[in-house]
Amino acid sequence: MSADELRGAATPPVAYALTDAERLALRDLLDEMVEATEDHVFWFGRAREAALEIRRRLTALLDGAEG
Repeated sequence: MSADELRGAATPPVAYALTDAERLALRDLLDEMVEATEDHVFWFGRAREAALEIRRRLTALLDGAEG
């Protein structure tokens, strides 16, 4: 899957909006995922980079949905 396809796949349908509780739960899950990769040698490198990229993209998506 190309980067352009991934960007398109990350866009939710316009008709669906997350509730405040869902948005908070997703942000908490993202924070937990990134924190789980800290200070563990086996998470350094591409896995950690992927976790940070997932958080960056979903944070941008959530922030855009709130505004």
